[in-house]
Amino acid sequence: MNDLNQYQDALIFLQHATSIGPAYPETWSNLGISLNNLGLHSGAIDAYGEALKMNPQASDVWINRAGAFSRLGQYENALDSCEHSIALDYNQPKAWLSKAYALENLQRYDEALMACKEVLKLNGNSLAEAWFSIGGILGRLRRYDESLSAYEKAIELRPDYAQAWNDRGCILQELFQIPHALNCYQRAVSINPHYIDAIYNQGTAFYELLHTKEARESYQSILALEPNNLQAQLALTLSVIPVILPAKNNIQELRHQLSTALDDFDRWIIKNVTFITAPNIGSNQLFYLAYQELNNRELLSKYGNICCKLMITWLNGSALKPIPCLSRSKNKIKVGIISGHIRNHSVWHALIKGWVDHLDSEKFELHIFYLNSMVDSETEHARTKVASFTQHQEKLEDWIESIKEKAVDVLIYPEIGMNERTTQLASLKLAPIQLASWGHPETTGLPTIDGYISANAFEPINSENHYSEKLIKLPNLGCHYTKKLVVPEPINLRSLGLRESTVLLLCPGTPFKYSPSKDWVLVEIAKSLGNCQFIFFIDDKKWFSKALEQRLQEAFSSSGLNAKDYLKFIPWQSPEKFYWLMKNVDIFLDTIGFSGFNTAMQAIECDLPIVSQDGLFMRGRLATGILRAMSLEELIAANEQEYISLVIRLAINAEFNKKIREKIYKNKYLLFEDHEPIKALENHLMSMVDTLCDSKISHHKPANSKD
Repeated sequence: MNDLNQYQDALIFLQHATSIGPAYPETWSNLGISLNNLGLHSGAIDAYGEALKMNPQASDVWINRAGAFSRLGQYENALDSCEHSIALDYNQPKAWLSKAYALENLQRYDEALMACKEVLKLNGNSLAEAWFSIGGILGRLRRYDESLSAYEKAIELRPDYAQAWNDRGCILQELFQIPHALNCYQRAVSINPHYIDAIYNQGTAFYELLHTKEARESYQSILALEPNNLQAQLALTLSVIPVILPAKNNIQELRHQLSTALDDFDRWIIKNVTFITAPNIGSNQLFYLAYQELNNRELLSKYGNICCKLMITWLNGSALKPIPCLSRSKNKIKVGIISGHIRNHSVWHALIKGWVDHLDSEKFELHIFYLNSMVDSETEHARTKVASFTQHQEKLEDWIESIKEKAVDVLIYPEIGMNERTTQLASLKLAPIQLASWGHPETTGLPTIDGYISANAFEPINSENHYSEKLIKLPNLGCHYTKKLVVPEPINLRSLGLRESTVLLLCPGTPFKYSPSKDWVLVEIAKSLGNCQFIFFIDDKKWFSKALEQRLQEAFSSSGLNAKDYLKFIPWQSPEKFYWLMKNVDIFLDTIGFSGFNTAMQAIECDLPIVSQDGLFMRGRLATGILRAMSLEELIAANEQEYISLVIRLAINAEFNKKIREKIYKNKYLLFEDHEPIKALENHLMSMVDTLCDSKISHHKPANSKD
């Protein structure tokens, strides 16, 4: 019956056979197979154990036992079973593959590759499964080109190898080759129409490629196969919001649809709570909601409550122990920083580096939990500055245990909403005090986050209403920012398609920062100046830039302008070339509604005039905050029409442009190496910890006690 995949029937028969009298080892082995295929892995291990007591020489039972251990995540035990099997029969490819899988999950990658090579030796370099395993291991090592080659060899040997097609697509997606990744996912689905992972990946690729309709159809097809699939249901819910808004859109209608979908999903969770066995949140985010200039607190709070509900349900079903409570018997406050950007990245430079370098080490003990595998000199610098640096944890449970082990008093999440693992961790209460900040400048909506670290310079009046957290406004720009000291490298403007005898207007925002409701501003600037070029940069996801370019072309064409005369999308430049470009263009155009911080600071380093406009929310006031800090209010427009007029004045009035550059040069020192925000953050952290300790003491005080 096992051979016929009738595992439930086989289970009943075999359990009866083992209960009525002494059983043969084959009976126990077959019982293990039935239990394993029914997902009852612990029972399978026990059954295999009984078989091995009777016949410890059964190498195939050792292999099956290894598989059951692996499915439970018990890779050391799986490895031990593999070694027993290989000792009995060295020439077993299946045992070596199981060993490779266990070693891979134990992050012993070199040994895992050696195990795969043994398989190739035993099978004349012709075993597709070995090449598939090699592809996975190399992918984990970020040796992507080699990984792709290994998957290609697996597919050459087995063209119908659906999992190899799917996993090859995952590597291509890591490399931002999403059109090619989509082709792989579609091939996997054509081979196996019930391959849920491939269908889901196909939907994600469609969404990234701005094909929202096709993405939603993919998620719906999963739910037709598995109505209780949490990940597909969540992806379908969040895909209401497109990556880049089209020119003709009804934002309020989209937001109403999202609100209704979140309510429906919340009710769906209640009905399907028994199926929540994995932390399937974070792979889809409401990241692009922030690029709509509207108050997102209500929508993100709905989403945040859902995330917390799902994660708590998962946590309660896990074997993890409770999180330790705060204890102030220590001399120092222990602060954990959880981020995927401890490297040369805008979040690191704007926020984290200042904390790591300048929080008082006599008062604070820093612990970094780095969620990414990418490292550079900034990563190594961070390692030298903190009490502990945790990286390369494979599973969510491992991260939680690592955080618990450090017993931090405060956890700071600089960029919630940008990383799957960050969202999962932030949706749990892993420290007595949990704070977010503006690496992603938007409220988190998570009830587990107590405070939001922002800055006085960026927040409008009554901005507390924009946050689900308690707003913490640090002085000035709210950060300790260090000059980059980049040495500019000359570039040939003509080679980039730029005209030297024209007004060059730098537009360095990512494509989704440009709202279709503001496209007319660029058109009016072009109409007034005539001879000018808007310089955009081609995003890693080139189709994002293409979508923006097509939308702008339509806006220019509808006003009788030839967009090719004005719009220039150029390749992404190295920091050295970008700085040279900023020193040789005329004006920096800040995006309206969702401002830039790091690029604006870099422009100031190059004495480049910035035209900006206050947004309604913190995320739209980063550049204006920088300008006010330098007393350059004359570069801040009150509205779109004033924005246009200011650009024109800077473009045609050389004396005014020069005067602004001189003022930037004179005042820019005010932006850098500011210790005041660090001191204020220290005071906030100490106050929050002391308040929490006092409240705990008061809470536990006997009713008849006296102060």
